[in-house]
Amino acid sequence: AATARGNGARVAVLPFEVGGGDSSLARSTALLLTDAITQKFQVPTVDGHDLVGRWTAERRRITAPLQDNAGFAYGLGANQMVLGSAITAGHDLRLTIDVYDTHDLAPLAHGAVTGDQDSLFSLVDRLAPQVAAAMCTQPEFNPNHLCYDTAARPRQPLRVHDVPQPGEVPPTAPAFFVQVYRSGAVGDVRVKTASNDNDVNAFALAEAQQATYLPARKNGQPVDAWATVPVAVEIGTGPAVVLPAGCAEPGYNPGKACFDIRPSPLAPPTATWRGTGPTPTPATFWIRVSATGTVERVQPLATSSVSAFSDSALAVARGVKFNPAMKDGRPVPAWTQIAVLPNQ
Repeated sequence: AATARGNGARVAVLPFEVGGGDSSLARSTALLLTDAITQKFQVPTVDGHDLVGRWTAERRRITAPLQDNAGFAYGLGANQMVLGSAITAGHDLRLTIDVYDTHDLAPLAHGAVTGDQDSLFSLVDRLAPQVAAAMCTQPEFNPNHLCYDTAARPRQPLRVHDVPQPGEVPPTAPAFFVQVYRSGAVGDVRVKTASNDNDVNAFALAEAQQATYLPARKNGQPVDAWATVPVAVEIGTGPAVVLPAGCAEPGYNPGKACFDIRPSPLAPPTATWRGTGPTPTPATFWIRVSATGTVERVQPLATSSVSAFSDSALAVARGVKFNPAMKDGRPVPAWTQIAVLPNQ
C-alpha cells in the first residue's frame, strides 16, 4: 500500500475481524481499504504490508481491548486507527468499520456497507469516504471537497500594525489554522507559519482568536471546519510612542495620556474553589500588562473573604493573557484592574 504524507492525519487500518477466522480476507480487506483512502483521498496511512507483517508476527487479534489496539497503531506512528469486521451470510458480505483516535480512544466515525461477496472492491470503495471524512478534523484536509465546498474565513481580513526600529528586519506575516464551528464560533487556533517578530506573533494570535468568522459550508449547510488564516502586517513609520512618567503608576490616565483602549483579558479570569462554607468573594488586583499582553506586575487591590482563595486568585492573576492597551493605534504597556471570581 502506498503511504501518503500530509498534515498529521495518519491512519492505521488494522486487519478486519472475520467470522470463521479467514485471515486472508481479514488482511486483504485492510490492505484494500488502506489503498483506497490513500489513493482516492490522499489520507496519510501506515504502510499496510508493514502493518500486517508486524500484526501477524506479534499474533495480535482485533478482539483485543481497544487500548491495546490503539497502542499498537500509535507505535506505528498513527494518530487514528480503523477497526473493521466482515460478516458473511449466504452470498452477502457486510463490512463494518469504526475509526478511533489513538491518543484518547475517542470515536471519530462509524460506517457499514452490504453487498455480494464477489463485490469486495466496490464495498471497500464505498467505505473509503467514511474513513476519509473522519480526517476532516485535521487542518487543510479537504480532498475533492470531501469536508466542505466553501472554506471558513474571517468576515474581515486580519492585519496588525508594526513600526520596526531603525536597522531592524521588517517582520514577516504569520498565518494560523483556526477551527471554526458551524455557528461561526472559534475553537482551537494553531500557528501555521510564525513571524520572525515575537510581538507580531502575539498581536496576530489575538486578532485570529477574536475575529468573527463565516463558517465553512457543505451542500449549502454550515459545517465545522478548519480555516487557514493569514494575518497581514502593516508597516508604519514614525517615532515610538512616548508615555508620561505617571503611566508607570496604577490608575493614571488623564485625558487618555497613557492609553486610548485599556488592556482586557482574553478570557474572564477564574480560580477553582473546592472549599466548604460560603462562596468566597472575588479577589481584585492591579495588573501591569506589557505591550505584548503578558503580565508584568500584580498588586492586590481587594482581598477575598477567604484568604486561601486570595492565594489561588493571585496565582491565576499572574498568568492571565491580555489584549494589550492601545495608544494611537499601537500597543503600549498599561495598568488595569481585574477581578478573579471563584469557579466551583
